[in-house]
Amino acid sequence: MGPVPPGGPVPGPATPGYPGAPVAPAPRQSRTVLWVFIAVAVVIVVALAVLLVVPVSHPFHDELTSSSSTPADELLTFPSGAAVSGSWSVIGGGSVNFEILGAGGPIDSATGSSGTFAFTATIGIYFFEVNSTTPETVDLSGSYSAPIL
Repeated sequence: MGPVPPGGPVPGPATPGYPGAPVAPAPRQSRTVLWVFIAVAVVIVVALAVLLVVPVSHPFHDELTSSSSTPADELLTFPSGAAVSGSWSVIGGGSVNFEILGAGGPIDSATGSSGTFAFTATIGIYFFEVNSTTPETVDLSGSYSAPIL
């Protein structure tokens, strides 16, 4: 190769950007990006599976006030298969008849000033009912466990 002419080298076929110059291969995309994408996809699939299978506790709370002539009732709905549990107590300390009714009839029934209940929901709608001979207020609280989705 001879001396370089004034003004720099003369463009030729080996000069980048010159028509007919060889094109360098594009750099390969990093495999790290691919592995990150796969890891994120796996995490999303696992999270959705957990939401579909693992039960989560959902609390509920209410007060039922009955009079001597009118029972108090509350309509609550639970997903089929949910494990429902809770307790009730008369705020004034009196005695009431407490009953949980489902489509198939009574689920639980008790007379007194407090109690607990537990059942597995088979239908969605349940009536919680309080009867008393004097006006009474019953504190009802509990929770049910069911998958989020």
